[in-house]
Amino acid sequence: MGTQQESFEHRFKTVLTHLSQAMSEMRKDTFLEYKKRLNMSHSMSGDFDYTFTDELTTRARYWTNPDGSKGGIVSVNALIEPSAVIEKNAVVFPDVIIEEDAVIGGKTQIQKDAFIGPNTRIGNNARVGEGALIFENVRITEAVSIGTLVSIHHNVRIGHRAEIGMKVRICHSSIIGESVCISKEAHIGRRVTIGEASIISNGAFIGDHVSIGNAVNIGQHARINEGVCIDDGMTIKDEIARQAT
Repeated sequence: MGTQQESFEHRFKTVLTHLSQAMSEMRKDTFLEYKKRLNMSHSMSGDFDYTFTDELTTRARYWTNPDGSKGGIVSVNALIEPSAVIEKNAVVFPDVIIEEDAVIGGKTQIQKDAFIGPNTRIGNNARVGEGALIFENVRITEAVSIGTLVSIHHNVRIGHRAEIGMKVRICHSSIIGESVCISKEAHIGRRVTIGEASIISNGAFIGDHVSIGNAVNIGQHARINEGVCIDDGMTIKDEIARQAT
């Protein structure tokens, strides 16, 4: 009886796996069809081969901005709303989605599978990593580095030269100061303020409505509770942070 049950469970899991794969392919086909229709509405003339990385060469074109000016280089496989501005020398990789009224600054790189929401503005010399999600009305200034699979929610502000590590999540309406470094897999809650040159280490959790001063160092996997205020220059270790109220 046990063997029959295990066999049934194995077959059931196999069916679920195949069903999940089929649904994933259906979603992909629907997305690609939508992308094809949108790009057909925007001029595709002047395509050329472009090397995005050593491992990725594919067709690209120069973007035409809403005012008719020549913009940056965009993959023909990117989905970009015609109202978006892609400034000169910016590069948009394949499978990127850029929503309406977004602005991508000069010499900025938007890597594969990233999403840029409506009315979001990214300054010059920035980099948005593969698979990053940046939602609506975000402001990212110059020379900011956004890692892979980062999630930045609406109305966030990020200052010059900030570095956001992979898989970081920044919730809505938070303000990240200049030269802040947020390491991988950290969580920044809603309406958080982080002062200039502060460091948030790997896996740290910053609760909602927290205020962090300038040049603060938050340790690995530290937890800062909701509403805590941290003065300039402090170093918070995991044990101390967990006791904060």
